[in-house]
Amino acid sequence: MTLTAFIRHLAFAAGLAALSALVVRGMIAARVMDRPEARKAHAAPTPKGGGVGVVAAFMVGILILYGTAQFSRLANPYFLGVIEAAGAIAVVAFLDDLRDWPFTVKLTAQVLAALAAVGSGLYVRVYNLPYEGPVDVGWLGVPATLVWILFATNAMNFIDGLNGLAGGVALIAACFLAAIAAAHGARVVQIEFKKFGELREAGIQNTTQPWVFSLDSDERCTPEARDEILRIVADPASADAYLVPRQNFLLGRRIRHGGWYPDYRQPQLFRRGRMSYAAEDDVHEGWVLQGRLGRIASPIVQIPYRTLAEAIGKMNRYTSLGVAKQEREGRSTGYLRALLRAKWAFFKSYVLQLGFLDGGPGLVIAVLRFENSFYKHAKLIEHRDPPAPG
Repeated sequence: MTLTAFIRHLAFAAGLAALSALVVRGMIAARVMDRPEARKAHAAPTPKGGGVGVVAAFMVGILILYGTAQFSRLANPYFLGVIEAAGAIAVVAFLDDLRDWPFTVKLTAQVLAALAAVGSGLYVRVYNLPYEGPVDVGWLGVPATLVWILFATNAMNFIDGLNGLAGGVALIAACFLAAIAAAHGARVVQIEFKKFGELREAGIQNTTQPWVFSLDSDERCTPEARDEILRIVADPASADAYLVPRQNFLLGRRIRHGGWYPDYRQPQLFRRGRMSYAAEDDVHEGWVLQGRLGRIASPIVQIPYRTLAEAIGKMNRYTSLGVAKQEREGRSTGYLRALLRAKWAFFKSYVLQLGFLDGGPGLVIAVLRFENSFYKHAKLIEHRDPPAPG
């Protein structure tokens, strides 16, 4: 992280802290009192509102991030689900401070808020268990996520009643996580996104070790892949770069056909200084290798889309980003060619690559291939012959 970015983040956090303090002052001025209970340390009524201040700062902060964040953000459907759930809990928490509602009312509100988050598609389908690796739980991910949200909410609510202990616990947890990451040599570098090729090149420039392993945010390294990577980097006779197979999951199902396995992309494990990316490519960036290319046998896990809305949004974004690359390569196109290529993409994925064996998700993949191919060419036509304004 650059000094400028650090100062900007620090100023943002300070502004939210100031907002939280102002809300607390307002609650004190309104004489909203916290009455003594068995699990509270004070013996006389005292002003309360710290929880409301924290929630207010959180809501303002997350709304600002939703409108401005360009990296490390949730997909829009999940982001909106979190905002809706947090908003519902914030309203109930504020009214509870004023009226002291019974537990059943608060629990009902928490369940509805959790349902809003899960309804947006924000639930866990694949659990990465120690010594076992990824476990696909399918539909059980929905109730498991609901229970986890309710448990976490009430656990934090309980310790917050112990004289505001929740804030201290969260701070201690964050400090320990930061210390553990630092102990393992982790370093966070934030780079403004312009092009994928440029982003990957900048990532390489910020590495310091002899080997680089490139892992996207929708990918998960499995224990088997980890062990194979460790053997490769320890062997002086290893190749200079390695393609890594990716086991994809879509709609909670492991995908084995339709061109989605082994689904190699650019080499993900390579010696530093032996491989570079085409920095000018907006998306689907090319690469140049100086040395030998090998293949890893153990796959990593990829979950490219958690919902169909996310899949369509990603397709729309990537086909737009790919126009400049097609233009540089002098691609020829037309609407008839776009349609024929799209039909071929569907036929290849669903029939020739046996996508039909993956059931419904296999059909979805074939349709996505059709749409991706068609709009990739249609957007190139639109770029070359833009519609007249008005």
